[in-house]
Amino acid sequence: MSYLIRFISKTAAGGVEYHDRPVDAPAITIGRSTDQVLHLKDRRARLQHAVIELKGGVARITTTAMAGVTVNGKSERNAKLKVGDVIEVGANVIRVIDAPDGYAFAISFELREDAKVEHRVSRWSAPTSS
Repeated sequence: MSYLIRFISKTAAGGVEYHDRPVDAPAITIGRSTDQVLHLKDRRARLQHAVIELKGGVARITTTAMAGVTVNGKSERNAKLKVGDVIEVGANVIRVIDAPDGYAFAISFELREDAKVEHRVSRWSAPTSS
């Protein structure tokens, strides 16, 4: 399945930069482990913190983390997603955005304004074959 992750970062001059990352994988895996599609550096995230999957046209985020993830301000362990939803994992903010042509699903990713250096994304991981 083809997903788009739009990485949003602030420049030193106060502007905003966008970097699009196409992902061809069965799901968007999120966590601190280096094999995750979205590899977070935030210590508050588990190694395999959450998964976003699209099945039958319905997107869901699931997690086994006791704290869950925050979806639209509410702690969740399993939630249906739609455009406009905001997911938070520690200082990381993921928004469901309109998928451009050629993509089944899309998210944007950025850090909250109060994020510390140790919360920064360390790198985008290439999905592994399962």
